[in-house]
Amino acid sequence: MMINSQNDPQQQGQPQTEPKSGQLSEEDANYRLKLMDQMWTSIRAGKNTTVDLAKPLRDEIVEEYRNDESPKIKNSQYLEDMTILCINMSLPTVQRTIDQMENFKSIETLIITGGKKSGAPVNLDDLLKRAAKYPLKQLYIVGFKSFVTQIPRQVSTFTNLNLLSFVGDQIAVLPPEMGNLSSLKVLYIDINPVTSVLPIVRNLHQLEKLGVGKTNIPQSELDIIKQTLPNCNILLK
Repeated sequence: MMINSQNDPQQQGQPQTEPKSGQLSEEDANYRLKLMDQMWTSIRAGKNTTVDLAKPLRDEIVEEYRNDESPKIKNSQYLEDMTILCINMSLPTVQRTIDQMENFKSIETLIITGGKKSGAPVNLDDLLKRAAKYPLKQLYIVGFKSFVTQIPRQVSTFTNLNLLSFVGDQIAVLPPEMGNLSSLKVLYIDINPVTSVLPIVRNLHQLEKLGVGKTNIPQSELDIIKQTLPNCNILLK
C-alpha cells in the first residue's frame, strides 16, 4: 500500500475531476492515512492483529483496494510529490514498491511493516539503502515479530528523524549509533525484549516521548531516565 499526502486543491464551484492514472484523490489519501493511524494504534496496543477494524470497514477496504496492492507508478509528478510511503512486506506484490523506492524524491514518513499476525521476512539493510536519499522525518519498522531482531546501523544516517518506531519486533539491544539522532523527539520501542535504553536516550536531549511498554527495562533505569530527561514523557502502555 502506498499513501500520498499531497492533495490537489479544488477550485470552489468546479466539479471534482478524476485523478490521473497513478495518483490518489484527496479523499483516497485521507482514507489511507486514517487506516495507517488505526494500524499503528493496534500494533502499539499489542493486539493480535495488525489492523483492528470493524468488519464493515474491513469489507470496504478489501473491495476498494484488492486490485490496488503495490501498484506500479509511472506518473513522474506523483513520484516527486509523494511524502508518505508504506512498505507492507506481507503483500504478494510488495516487490513492485521496493523496485520503485529510489524513484521517490520527497518521502518524509517511511512505514515498513510485517503486516500479518506472525510478521514477514524483510531485508532492512536493503530497504534503508534504497531510502538513503529520502528527507526522512519519521521511520516506522513495526510488526515483524522474530523476523527483526536488531536495528540496522543505517538508521543513524537519517539525521533529521524526529520520530523512530520499532514496535512488535524482537529487538534486545539498541545500537550505540542511535545516540547520534539529536533531532529525535519520539522513540517507540514497545513490545520488544529490550533490557536497556539509557545509554542511547541519555544523549537524546530533544526527546519528548519514550514508549517502552511490554519491554524488559527495569523500573530503576526508568527512574534514572526521568531524572536525566525531565521533559520526556515515558509511556508504559
